[in-house]
Amino acid sequence: MNKKVVLSGVAVVAVGAFAYFAINGFPPTESGVQGTIGAAKRHQSDQIAKSDVVLDNTGLQDFMQSDVFDKIVKDPDLRAVFSNGALVQALSNGAFQKALENGAFQKAMENAALNQAL
Repeated sequence: MNKKVVLSGVAVVAVGAFAYFAINGFPPTESGVQGTIGAAKRHQSDQIAKSDVVLDNTGLQDFMQSDVFDKIVKDPDLRAVFSNGALVQALSNGAFQKALENGAFQKAMENAALNQAL
């Protein structure tokens, strides 16, 4: 009989401890112990969807993956020309941009004699 009482008491204590840790968690965490080693609480978020990624200007990306861009980046002389302040100022000029869009100007720039002279 004594053995049954002891085993029953141990079983009640075990069930009580199990219930306590099931409710409060094991190991118990306290506030202010963020720097200590404890249970890992990982960030959980939704999977990324196609609508989350929006590409506005794909033309720039296409140019950066072209052979022309690769040659410009690797050629020190071309890099020096494109980093020249006067050229950057001329390219940002509205009148010069209109001239570049003009079909006659583009045709003239394709002329071999003009290219040789330049």
